[in-house]
Amino acid sequence: MGAFSGVGFPTDLPPFTPDEPLAKSAKAGVAPKLMLSNGSHEYWGRAAGLNHISADGKHDVGNSSDVRNYYVAGTQHGSGGAPTEQYPLTGSMIAFARTHAEREARGDPRLSVEERYPSEQESLNKIESAARELAKDRFLLDADVPQAAARAKQRWESLTAAH
Repeated sequence: MGAFSGVGFPTDLPPFTPDEPLAKSAKAGVAPKLMLSNGSHEYWGRAAGLNHISADGKHDVGNSSDVRNYYVAGTQHGSGGAPTEQYPLTGSMIAFARTHAEREARGDPRLSVEERYPSEQESLNKIESAARELAKDRFLLDADVPQAAARAKQRWESLTAAH
């Protein structure tokens, strides 16, 4: 996404609301009407929330009469909506150490991969079982379970590969 959001102003530097940057044009009577649309991706990435929360994070901030914020629920980014492709909106993480010795050397208090899972297969079985439960509860489609398992296998290989 870079330093700028799709509406053309910095997402990490105040002012976060569009009213302040538009104040000069509003004073001249030429301010555009803005329709800001955000989905889950923008909220997970924090940019959307900054558009309607005070800089100290303590208060909601309303828009001027020329600005509207819309939340479009259930949208996804990435594959363009291809029905067979998932987009990994997984955020960031600090990987577990691969081994007990690596964990000790890092001073990481969290259990290593080898301490958590006796084998790759056991780890993958747990993930597939959890995915099936999510599908049963209608949080995933049945068709997504094999994709979730394949992604878990890729993640396992990535996390346990020698660095």
